[in-house]
Amino acid sequence: TINGKVDQRALAAIVEASGAVEGELSPAQSKVAALFARLLKVSVTGPQMNFFESGGNSLLATRFVQLVERELGVQLDMSEFLQQPTIARIANYL
Repeated sequence: TINGKVDQRALAAIVEASGAVEGELSPAQSKVAALFARLLKVSVTGPQMNFFESGGNSLLATRFVQLVERELGVQLDMSEFLQQPTIARIANYL
């Protein structure tokens, strides 16, 4: 809230909404979504969430590809990522 207190009702709504999205994602999509959320500092909206439409830029794209390689053990081609930067598409590589 404006005075610095936690709005418990708003917090509960966010938790409930994020749980609904998690249920819609496959295990591979959930891993990619976690990287999206952490890097972009956003809530995941679904498997068709686009990296660049969610606030990503070329510098963050480079960091994302590095994170995928380091944390998920998959070599992601940057040109492939740039062509279709969605959670669902990237999860196909896992």
